[in-house]
Amino acid sequence: EESNEYYQFIKSLVLEMRLDDKVIFTGAVAHDTLATYYSAADVFVLPSHYESLGFVAIEAMACGTPVVASRVGGIPSIVEHGSTGYLIPWRCPEAFATQIEVLLKNKDLHSFMSKEAIKKAYSLSWNASSKKAANLYGEVISGWTSTQAI
Repeated sequence: EESNEYYQFIKSLVLEMRLDDKVIFTGAVAHDTLATYYSAADVFVLPSHYESLGFVAIEAMACGTPVVASRVGGIPSIVEHGSTGYLIPWRCPEAFATQIEVLLKNKDLHSFMSKEAIKKAYSLSWNASSKKAANLYGEVISGWTSTQAI
């Protein structure tokens, strides 16, 4: 919200650092247009103090955007350090900056992580998860049936 004091502070900081041609303040974005924003981003940064799972990281990865995120909550089960993005210790802004810079400067690494991010996100999709669950149930039932026949 533009009347928010913190928002105004960040906006003035962007102007002071002459980054206004690189930073866009979009305000609230409709859910059905998020993929456009994720796809346009070079890096998705998630410096959370806590995330139960990190669905936003999965959404970004599904669009091929590598993630630089805090190593908190469920994020490490989503982001594979060095493969789909980077996991950073909580409250380490220097480490965030370093890894963001690495991704922005190394196009080959960015391309690799982008492809890996898409694969990982697909492996977490409802379709892929339901297939894994069905296979697991099938294995359990097969094991139970074969032990009952003895």
